[in-house]
Amino acid sequence: MIGSTMDRLIRRPARYFYDDFMRRGGIGNTMRASKAYNRLRYASRWREHRRCYDEAFDRLLKENNGDTPANVATNVMRDGWAIDTSKTLPHLNELLDETDAIIQQRAGVKDLKRRVNLDKPFWQSLLEPGDLERCPSFLNFILSSPVLETIGRYMQIVPVLSKTMPPGVRFVESNAAFEDEPNPPLRSSQLFHLDIHDSPLVYVLVLLRDTTMEHGPWCFLPASVSSRAERALGYRRWRAPYRITDEQMYAHVDPKELIPFTYPRGTVLFIDTSRCFHYGSRNSIKPRMQMMYGFTSACRTDLTLTYMKPQRFPLSSSDQTLRKLVLQ
Repeated sequence: MIGSTMDRLIRRPARYFYDDFMRRGGIGNTMRASKAYNRLRYASRWREHRRCYDEAFDRLLKENNGDTPANVATNVMRDGWAIDTSKTLPHLNELLDETDAIIQQRAGVKDLKRRVNLDKPFWQSLLEPGDLERCPSFLNFILSSPVLETIGRYMQIVPVLSKTMPPGVRFVESNAAFEDEPNPPLRSSQLFHLDIHDSPLVYVLVLLRDTTMEHGPWCFLPASVSSRAERALGYRRWRAPYRITDEQMYAHVDPKELIPFTYPRGTVLFIDTSRCFHYGSRNSIKPRMQMMYGFTSACRTDLTLTYMKPQRFPLSSSDQTLRKLVLQ
């Protein structure tokens, strides 16, 4: 009750300071203030997720492990990222099969109802209501113990599948044919940026088709390189821009340090998007198909939970404790 009242009191200023990617109060200032509020608002959840990580994470992973083959190795995120090319992660093959069927039905057709954001005409969602129930691999993959262990060890807490921004589960097609005009300038997520919803903030990306530079791949700078650029650019300071052009970025880093996520179908990227500058969907001459999962802590660095309706993920009473912690 007290928490709901607090949310109502700050809802309007929360939206005001979140607009324009937190530039009004300064990105760094707004993130710190939001974290402080959420640590108060969700103190009990934060303590529960910390305690479960510190005291019981190994046990929870073992209980959640299910039929995971013994030869599946856990990835370790170093310098803000890790790439798994083994194609052995649990439920990955089922995920590829179930997304294949949907791609055949829904991809390749420009549909304004599928447009994710008005400023991203190059991006359409292939996810529809009910897909998480109809396609159990969508959640079984991301909630498998080898995947959650990689994320949890990096974040040092039992993570939460995001309920607001970024959406916890996205199934997207990037396609230059969806553009409203030919050869438009780069904008929105096609420009370098660091995410603002939490830090650390882990994305898990799954390539659903072989991906080359012609597909407009996700491209990123490792955390150490990004930190150097962040200092040089004065990024996240008051009135500093959220989107960074190539010209601005490459004045401080070598373009050779950029890593394009150009790999075969079934490759999985784990990346901290709050610490690794990134962009994607540039001139996707060939359509790029990708699953995207977003993980935060129980106390975010934004206030979207005060004014956005949180997404509900399917749960059952028989689900393991770790799965419930991540989804609730």
